Amino acid sequence: GDGVPDLAVANMLGQSVSLLLNEAPPAQPVIGATPGTLQFGTVALGVTTAPAEVRIANLGSVELEVTSVSLTGRAGAEYRVSHPPLPLRAAPGGSFPVHVSFRPVAAGLRAATLRVQTAVPGVEPALVLLRGSGLEPPLPAVHLSPERIAFGRRQVGSTGSRELTLLNYGAGALRIEGMSLTGPGAGEFAFSLTDSLRALPLTVPAGGALEVLVRYAPRAPGYATAELVIADDAPDAPHAVSLSGTAVEQDDSTFPRIGLEPDTLAFGAQPVGGPLASRTLALANPGTAALTVSEISVAGGAPEVFEVSAPATPFVVPPGGAVELRVAFAPDVTGVREARLRVVSDASGSPYPASEVVGGVSWDFDRLVRQAPGSDLWPTTWGPDDELYTSWGDGGGFGGSNGLARTSLGFARIGGGPADFIGTNLWGGFNPLRPATFGGKASGMLSVRGILHAWVNLQNATPPDKALARSADLGLTWELGSPTFTGVAGGFYPVSFLNYGRDYAGARDGCVYVYGLRWAAEGNPFVAAGVYLARVPSDSLAERAAYEFFTRPEPDGPASWTPDETLASPVLEEPAGVTIPSVVHAPALGRYLLTTSHGGEVGRLSIFDAPEPWGPWTTVTYEDDWGGFGGEEALAYSIPTKWLGADGATLWMIFSATGVLDSFNLISGALSLRDPAVPLEPRTYVVTVPLSGTGTAAIPTPALPPGAPLGAGASGAGAAGPRAPQ
Repeated sequence: GDGVPDLAVANMLGQSVSLLLNEAPPAQPVIGATPGTLQFGTVALGVTTAPAEVRIANLGSVELEVTSVSLTGRAGAEYRVSHPPLPLRAAPGGSFPVHVSFRPVAAGLRAATLRVQTAVPGVEPALVLLRGSGLEPPLPAVHLSPERIAFGRRQVGSTGSRELTLLNYGAGALRIEGMSLTGPGAGEFAFSLTDSLRALPLTVPAGGALEVLVRYAPRAPGYATAELVIADDAPDAPHAVSLSGTAVEQDDSTFPRIGLEPDTLAFGAQPVGGPLASRTLALANPGTAALTVSEISVAGGAPEVFEVSAPATPFVVPPGGAVELRVAFAPDVTGVREARLRVVSDASGSPYPASEVVGGVSWDFDRLVRQAPGSDLWPTTWGPDDELYTSWGDGGGFGGSNGLARTSLGFARIGGGPADFIGTNLWGGFNPLRPATFGGKASGMLSVRGILHAWVNLQNATPPDKALARSADLGLTWELGSPTFTGVAGGFYPVSFLNYGRDYAGARDGCVYVYGLRWAAEGNPFVAAGVYLARVPSDSLAERAAYEFFTRPEPDGPASWTPDETLASPVLEEPAGVTIPSVVHAPALGRYLLTTSHGGEVGRLSIFDAPEPWGPWTTVTYEDDWGGFGGEEALAYSIPTKWLGADGATLWMIFSATGVLDSFNLISGALSLRDPAVPLEPRTYVVTVPLSGTGTAAIPTPALPPGAPLGAGASGAGAAGPRAPQ
């Protein structure tokens, strides 16, 4: 028989038998798959696993012909199946392999189904469940310090250098494929890795750092900008550092100059207790008169681990001459150690002569107050209610932070005195009295006729428009007018007001004075070659046609005013470039004080004074390393007129910059007032060189063999003397 049961039915009455034959169905294959589930575990995103095998078996009695092997399910595309070309055949009892790999593209459980089937009708497909989870890989994260490098003023043909640190603070390794210089002034800059044994491309491990030396070697006078672009695989790649510098020709005037090359010393990693690491630098006098160096010292940070070898001070460097200084580094503990080499001389730094009224400013850095991290600019004015009013950009203002209640533009009130002030957010920011209703950045504020005014950068283009915002209720609500000055390259760009006393009391006339910059067609627009001045009747601030601009057609000719902004003359010029100027009237001194940065760095602080809003300017202080704050980009300075000392001998200054100084920073200063009967003494000029090094684990000292003389291995009590430099 055919092995299939049949049915026979007997009819006793009809004496017959009916036979029902059960025909055998056609023989069919049966598909089996082992295992029934593939578990791939947890796999990093973008990583492909090794292939896993699934065995496809023919459990039937006739040949199996597989015509389709497919993947189904939401994550089917994240699996890959490999097998010989279809159709795949297997004899009864036979089998063949199919391989599956997993490459997740999203985090979490990623499920799919492997489906194996034949074209024979009625044959059930074999199904294999596929399971795997995607895991976000450890990612690198890049921090650049500094994010901007401003070289300031350099003579044509000289070279300045700055060290850039790239830190990978992420959890994954960082791959750097290359670096390049772009921008209009790219040819004036160069870079190299501090570690000459490393070369691009390279990998920076998690927590590791890469040191890059950036150089500025101008070949022609003018302002140069570029970007150092870093091609890496961090999520927010590429990264870039903006570079700038101002090149000037050799001065023909007869006075000394000072130059230090290199202008930064990085010792890298040195073992604690190991031999001294030393570096040399040249102290040159590119000026036309003899240079007297009165002091060389190391200050700030950890001066005790750096030692300077130099001629005994005072010493003289002739015009065009140079002397060699040697600095040694001997780390006392592991970790980064920093300080600054400080050189004091009679070199001429400022482009203006010394003030005959103020001999300098002493700052109380020990009592520096910082609030509102992440909020910057902070222009101030003295309101009619005897309170100070101010504005900030970004951050949450007083009580906020860079991430807490961050707003593009906010206004606040400062009550009380400088020692016990209370900041209240009026408009925008953290817990404000009113919400902010528009954005932008305010660089200057003024209270006049009981109304608050602010110059607002609309951030709408390059160059952006400037509009005048107005508040009639002391900062609770603000109206933003139409652009008073449309951003035009080469045009007048208002940035600050001249501030007098309470609600503009004590003003020299019925006009409001506005300081501005020329927006450069290229480069950083907020580091300009000069400061310009406009005036407008105090009741016509919103009327563009009412503005007049200071002009002096001939360098030594009389000053006048013109309605044509293109004919404006600078009231202050600075070859190194100036940032947003803050100008106030100090009635006790009978002088106007203009505060800015030469070269764009917060540590390059300049304060000039003059008898009129337009000059002529003389120098109160001109520092290249103010506060040891280094090369962070200066954003703004503000001296509140309310907090000027009645005797003219004290002031308080609010300032902000990038980096750790991106906040409300308040510091007091004591002015040294000159005695008119005493002749002016030569001013001193201070330049600094940043010093850095990293102490690593100490070198093991070998044990003394028995009987060895003292000094053969470890040093004993009598083995004194300096270590030899390496």
